[in-house]
Amino acid sequence: MRKCLVTKLDSVVQNEDLLKMGELEIVLKNVPSSGKRIPSFIFKEETEVKAINGLISSENISSGNKAQQLMIVNSGNMSCFADGDVKLRVGNKYNLVSLYEQDNNYYADLEIDLADLKYCKSLTRLCIGINKTVNGSLADIKNSPIVYIYLNLQIPSDLANVNGWNLTNVVNLTNVFGDISNLHTSFDKIAKITIAGAEGKSLYGNLGTLGDKIQIFVSNGSSNMSEAFTWSSTTARPSSYSFLPLYNVRFSTGTDVDNYLINVANCVFDEGHDKGIIIYCTNGTRSSASDSALATIKSNGYNVSLNGVTL
Repeated sequence: MRKCLVTKLDSVVQNEDLLKMGELEIVLKNVPSSGKRIPSFIFKEETEVKAINGLISSENISSGNKAQQLMIVNSGNMSCFADGDVKLRVGNKYNLVSLYEQDNNYYADLEIDLADLKYCKSLTRLCIGINKTVNGSLADIKNSPIVYIYLNLQIPSDLANVNGWNLTNVVNLTNVFGDISNLHTSFDKIAKITIAGAEGKSLYGNLGTLGDKIQIFVSNGSSNMSEAFTWSSTTARPSSYSFLPLYNVRFSTGTDVDNYLINVANCVFDEGHDKGIIIYCTNGTRSSASDSALATIKSNGYNVSLNGVTL
């Protein structure tokens, strides 16, 4: 057998483009010298955040000392200063609990690849992609213990990847497909669900199985003809659950529309729900069987539209 000689040489790599083990890179786009707010971080323990080609501050833009790197647990108000794109490095991504992007002109747009979050086993809140799509798919983060999600995905993603999550707050997923029964929620208070289907891919399932305390369920059935939701029976949703408004949701048949109206008319008409209901039906329309239910819903202040016609 041939012998192999292994030699180890002591050396230091100075190339800032190379990530160290456990580092996470986020690119902040078009950061001016006057500064932009950046996404909020929460870590389970103190973690280094470093701007490779810029400066960061742990305070608002108008105050606080600027530095290239900071040790952070909860970033709160944090800003970045540069003259172009900035590479932001998180020293230990496995400490990441929350990454939250805001939607206004004070914040820098970010670029991130979800594949880089694959082994973040402490990540519970992810709110990114508000102003532009996010690289990667739900498959990259399916093993994270997510409870709060807002993602505008670049790659169409199967809802089967969220089956292991127990979502307790806002849900907003864009460019997805598959069975809605994979979505599990346990809201403590009224919260909104937005599920926008991927073009040309089927978004389907029994909406009667959705959880309690949903402010409104929003989809893109007005334009997505591949959407084919059902409502399995007039008792699919427990009567002890709160009323469930649907917006831009497309049902498969008129029977599904009847079942929905009759079922939710017997649920709890509590406060906090959006009052506009817009539904579509691919095959057929509702019948007189849901007339009484429709009257009940409208008497509680809701406006109902089916296939573009106000009922």
